[in-house]
Amino acid sequence: MALASFVVPTVAQGQAIPITGLSTGIDQITGERPARKNINDLQAARGPSCTDDTKPCLGTNGATRDLYILGLSDLQNKSESDPISYFQLAGIHGRPFIPWNGVENATVVTLAGFCPHGAFASQYENSSSASYKAAAESFRVPYWDWASDYRLPASVIDQRVTVNGPHGKVDIPNPLYSYRWQQFPLNSEAHYFPTDDGNKDCWYWNETKRLPNANGSDQYDAVNQSLADISSSLQDQVYRVFTSAKDYETMASTEDRSSSFESVHDQVHGVFGAVMQNLDYSAFDPLFWLHHANVDRLYAMWQAIHYNNTYQTQVRFAGLLYGTPDANVTADSPLKPFYRGDDPTSFHTGRTAAAMATFGYTYPEIDDWSLSQEETRKAVTAKVNQLYSNGANGVSSAQQQRRRRRQQQAPRKEYFAHVSVERAELQLPCTVYFMLGDEKAGQMSLLSMPMKGRTHGEVPLTRALDRALASDAVAVKGNAPVGDVKLVTSKLRQLFRVEIRKADGTVIPVESVPSLSVEVEGEDVVAASHIGEFPAYGVATRLSGVGFGKLARREAKNRL
Repeated sequence: MALASFVVPTVAQGQAIPITGLSTGIDQITGERPARKNINDLQAARGPSCTDDTKPCLGTNGATRDLYILGLSDLQNKSESDPISYFQLAGIHGRPFIPWNGVENATVVTLAGFCPHGAFASQYENSSSASYKAAAESFRVPYWDWASDYRLPASVIDQRVTVNGPHGKVDIPNPLYSYRWQQFPLNSEAHYFPTDDGNKDCWYWNETKRLPNANGSDQYDAVNQSLADISSSLQDQVYRVFTSAKDYETMASTEDRSSSFESVHDQVHGVFGAVMQNLDYSAFDPLFWLHHANVDRLYAMWQAIHYNNTYQTQVRFAGLLYGTPDANVTADSPLKPFYRGDDPTSFHTGRTAAAMATFGYTYPEIDDWSLSQEETRKAVTAKVNQLYSNGANGVSSAQQQRRRRRQQQAPRKEYFAHVSVERAELQLPCTVYFMLGDEKAGQMSLLSMPMKGRTHGEVPLTRALDRALASDAVAVKGNAPVGDVKLVTSKLRQLFRVEIRKADGTVIPVESVPSLSVEVEGEDVVAASHIGEFPAYGVATRLSGVGFGKLARREAKNRL
């Protein structure tokens, strides 16, 4: 995931392009690296001082935001035939299926982001402003933390944006709003953008779209409502990965029967429909890069906590877009088409790309140059607890610690739905919804790829159960008795159901998906005594007769 911050240097035509680390802005004595910043922080940094058209926008954050917008605009305006244009860099992720960096492609690989640092810095190489020079030195691509603040960033909604250019304020099309195709209509050849693939909202319009209506207008109110609907579930799932995933494969893949960042990543893609929901096209939406930078951030935080387990250790069967299709993949498999900066004849691997330090960046939560590995683990764990634990927002660290001490000897119950399904039986993309009556308790999104193979997911149900039980007469003083397993089981048998819907909202009958299996389990959870530690989970116990699939049907029949 550290390839999320690669630099594409200028090279002679026909020469392999090495993917190098960023060296600017790094303290040569301490090793401190510039941090990627939250896109909302860059937007907020504009502030009152940036509203006066007669004055420059002062301050490094404000200058960084201007550099980012202007640099991204410049990148999008590069000829689509240029290998370091936005078009071709986005195309590495999917369509068009053409070689990049001299490497032929095969199936699919997902990158976490990009940082064309040269394009950004060159915008201001002749500027006399110290703040802009400092911003150029320390720039790293920003991220959107949808798990702590689900609202769509204001920076990506406005069609036009005003920034401070080299010669004063300029009003330009907002490069975070969309990517406008330079050649339109698009090339409809099979390996480019075919018009017979059922993905009309991806290629029909002259720019990328987000949940468009019939007229091609982005429906941002609907997008924000969908994000609001899944916000608590997203937060709970992110926290669950941090607290339960003990190895890299579980954290990163939907092949295991646990929560993973990959599953949560898919849900965010699914909210936007159209381009973002279709992995052949998704990297063309500028929001893709903010989203994937955040996924890279979550990976990096998990790696800082599990510092002895920072890359894949198992052999997995997979296919890579620029590698051998349907082959075994290890930590030493080449990540084509990304040549190493220190050896431009060799490709990066999962092992060489595992560390952020290799690529010259960090995140606000991670200081791994002045702290020991164990100190970093505790510091990042504390940040995770502050950002993502249920009810953490607005609660001070001291309050959290007192609460944990009171609760340490009193386990609580948490409930999770475990789902698995064969993708080939579904019409992709689609979403599996877990319902408590009419309320959506959680969901699992399945994107357009891979088209086959068994996918697993885990969805927290505790918050939804709290609300369902709190409305019952048995609730005492507003505290839902989720610790009463018999009561919870009875409620779930009464209310729990599964829905599957295609991208257009059409229902896929669950009976038509024989591989679908859903089970609900409860776990005892003991709160940590310190904010620098995670809660401890006990052995999971399956709730009889709750869920979907052969086992649930047999148990339901036996109760009759």
